[in-house]
Amino acid sequence: IAKYLPERFVERIELLTFHSLCAFNIGKHEEAQECFIQALKINKQYNHDNSTTKAQILYELGNIYLKLSQHEQALTYYEQSKLYFLKQNSPEDLRYPNLLDSLGKVYLLLGKPDQAYDILIESYNLQVKAYGEEDIRIINCLSSLGNVLKEQSKYTEALEYLNKALKLLNQSDDMKGALAVCLSVIGECHMAKGSLDEAESFYEKSLQTQAELHGPDNGGIAAITRLLGNLALRKKNYAKAEELLNRALDLYLQSLGPNHPHVGVLYNDIGCVYDAQGNFEKALEYNIKSLDLHLQLNGLEEPNTIIILVNLGTLYRRMER
Repeated sequence: IAKYLPERFVERIELLTFHSLCAFNIGKHEEAQECFIQALKINKQYNHDNSTTKAQILYELGNIYLKLSQHEQALTYYEQSKLYFLKQNSPEDLRYPNLLDSLGKVYLLLGKPDQAYDILIESYNLQVKAYGEEDIRIINCLSSLGNVLKEQSKYTEALEYLNKALKLLNQSDDMKGALAVCLSVIGECHMAKGSLDEAESFYEKSLQTQAELHGPDNGGIAAITRLLGNLALRKKNYAKAEELLNRALDLYLQSLGPNHPHVGVLYNDIGCVYDAQGNFEKALEYNIKSLDLHLQLNGLEEPNTIIILVNLGTLYRRMER
């Protein structure tokens, strides 16, 4: 088509878009990105910069950068997509809330929960108006709002949205992954409120759901096992905390390798268990492991690095060194 019928720009854009989505889904992210950018150029050349088409392509580019954890780039493309979409479409268009959900997610990942909340509450209101409050299509937005409110330390409000999401998730048999995550986040809210038994109950349910879905040795199991380990530490059950955190560490080492930020966080957690028991030498060993890995991966000014430095300073003070 490009060679013999270049004026058929609609078919060319569609083919490039399909090619991009296929490439993206099999992990060829750079190829997908190149095809989307080519589609944008064709849209501008032949279609007089059609806003709806351009909005869709920009949205897919945002998805690619989100998948690659390049959140600033993802935000740029999502914001541009929103701008072009509203040039030719109403906010009542049912495609618009999906864009808002993605935009809110990126703002949250960038540590901007206030902006994320404003966007997600707009999406929620539009979806409730379109589908009602008992439709599974609003689950993602409910879960995202719960996460945002958790990050804002508004745990009671977070639980309202998360429990609504949980109710809908329990009605579906094909959303076990989302169910496991929701249970875990509800547990985190109860943990933050000091309701440790409630938190433990939800963590255990999340752990069971993850194990049923993916088996006993996946990354999701590691994350929930870590949460259970830190809960045991809060309860001063040090033997259990040590066992669970070392189990989480082993799972992360198997699935992610030794040079991953999650491994560094686990070293710090295990160090805290030894510190709480007064075993300062062991605590020092694990805190230094954690610091070395965080410095290697993230540098001196990354928040986790700063926390570990504070922990080390406190530990050396206790050791009178």
